[in-house]
Amino acid sequence: MRQQKHKLTTPSKPGRQVPPSSGAGSEPSTQEIAKLVGLFNQRRYAEMETFAREITERYPKHGIGWSAMGTALLQQGRHTEVLTPLQKAADLSRGDAQPHNNLGNTYVKLGRLPEAEASYRRALELSPGFIEAHYNLGNTLLKQGRLTEAEASYRRALELKPDFVDALSKLGNTLHTLGRLPEAETSYRRVLELKQDYADAHSNLGIILRDQGRLPEAEASYRRALELKPDYAEALYNLGNALHDQDRLPEAETSYRRALEIKPDFYGAHNNLGNALGDLGKLDDAVASYQRALAIKPDYVEAHSNLYGVFS
Repeated sequence: MRQQKHKLTTPSKPGRQVPPSSGAGSEPSTQEIAKLVGLFNQRRYAEMETFAREITERYPKHGIGWSAMGTALLQQGRHTEVLTPLQKAADLSRGDAQPHNNLGNTYVKLGRLPEAEASYRRALELSPGFIEAHYNLGNTLLKQGRLTEAEASYRRALELKPDFVDALSKLGNTLHTLGRLPEAETSYRRVLELKQDYADAHSNLGIILRDQGRLPEAEASYRRALELKPDYAEALYNLGNALHDQDRLPEAETSYRRALEIKPDFYGAHNNLGNALGDLGKLDDAVASYQRALAIKPDYVEAHSNLYGVFS
């Protein structure tokens, strides 16, 4: 689940110009901050890292250098080195919520979800209207299976920004998992009002419609997703499911095979292709499909059961 992007933190008001010789505890000049921002915008991350280290040496009690260093390391993929400077930036944040949000994003990348949650909550204590922190907190709660809390976070983000497409999409996912299908449908349709070319939302809407037994509508949603993104393996898989449900078995077989051309390790598609082949009377091919699914995921219970069913 995508977090809102890591941002370089800069003071809300430019710091007064203080020469480097003024000693620890002074503030970087506006020129120094502008240079950091310029290097970030130009994606010159190695140079940004070097300059950020200089800033931390000159102004060790100001958060901007630590935040910039963490951002530069993150952009270079050096995730194991990111945490210390971002923790330092958060400690020195002086009421600024952004470093806590950045720290939360880093904890998520490291798989440390409780600490990520604590960072986002600290950001929201400092800035209750921080939309991205509400969204990121929702993602972290969703990853922990705390669906009702995740829903509340997404709804709070949407109160602040009603056209926040990513939050609407994640809210739809959450409501689907909670079994509240009409509400999930409403959320996805709102996404598509705002972003008609959002292939994932068309596919997700199709899943909701299929779960409600509205198969022709589900099929139409999957086909729209595929018009927008022809190599969308998941949409091809979902289309195969809707076609199978309508007993259009040769079409379902074709859809699953197309999904597997794009994503050969898609074990669910191998399994469901096996189901379609079995219903078509192609038992040897069905067995081969189940075996391929199990070669990819040996603990796939459904494929084991289906394979056993062929021989029983």
